[in-house]
Amino acid sequence: MNAQTKIEAETILGALAIALPKLEAAKKNSNNPHFKSTYADLKAVIAAIYPIAEYGLWYRQVSHEVP
Repeated sequence: MNAQTKIEAETILGALAIALPKLEAAKKNSNNPHFKSTYADLKAVIAAIYPIAEYGLWYRQVSHEVP
């Protein structure tokens, strides 16, 4: 990462602007027999977004309402 990229990556939006173009779509690796379709399971989605960690970003999934 060069100096300019590092400065831009110091903000969340700057980091997203740098990281998002480098991401690829999640691979559809699971089958839904009810709709006769395929989808990307959670493991595939996490693998697809993993490169954002290089820019100090990550995700959070909450399975319940946060007060």
